[in-house]
Amino acid sequence: MLSDRSALTCIRDDDSPLSQVCKHDPPSDVITAMLQENKEAALRKNCEGRYPLHVACMYGASPEVIKLLVKVNEDAAIKKDKYGMLPIHLACRFYVGKSQRKSSRKSQEKRLVLILGRFIRMKPDIVLEEDGYGKCPIEQALESELSMYIIDALRNQAEITLRKRYKCESKYDRLLTT
Repeated sequence: MLSDRSALTCIRDDDSPLSQVCKHDPPSDVITAMLQENKEAALRKNCEGRYPLHVACMYGASPEVIKLLVKVNEDAAIKKDKYGMLPIHLACRFYVGKSQRKSSRKSQEKRLVLILGRFIRMKPDIVLEEDGYGKCPIEQALESELSMYIIDALRNQAEITLRKRYKCESKYDRLLTT
C-alpha cells in the first residue's frame, strides 16, 4: 500500500504535449511552432521532475531540438530530476538507441556529441556532476557502451575542469615547459 500520495500521481502520464512530442524525435520546426504557441510549456516539469529538455535528451531528440529547448529554458540544463539526473546524465545513459529515426549508432553518437558539447559550453564542470546514484556523465556513458571518442571527450573535459578547480598542471603541461 502506498502512503505517499505523490507516488500515486506519478503513475499516470502527466507529460505536457511538448514533452510527449519530444519523445518522438520531432523535426525542429514542430518544436518551434509549439514554443511559439506556448513558451511556458518548456518550463513545466512532469511528476518525475523532468522538463521537456530532460525528456528530449532521454529520447534522442535532434541537436536542433535540444538547442531550441535550451534557448527557452536554459536553467533546465542544470536542473536535476527527482532521481538527481541532469539532462546530460540522461543523454549519456539513454540517447543512443532511443532515437525514433532509423539511423546508425555512429550517426546517433555524432548527434550526441553536439548535444554534450552544448551542455559543456554552458557549464564546463557539468561533466563532474553526480546524479542521485553517485554517477557522473562519463560513468553513464561507460554503462551505455558509448564510443571511446565520447568517453575520451568527457574524460578530457573532466581533467581540464579538475585542473582548473585545483589549480594544478597536467603531466603534459610539464613536458611543454621543459
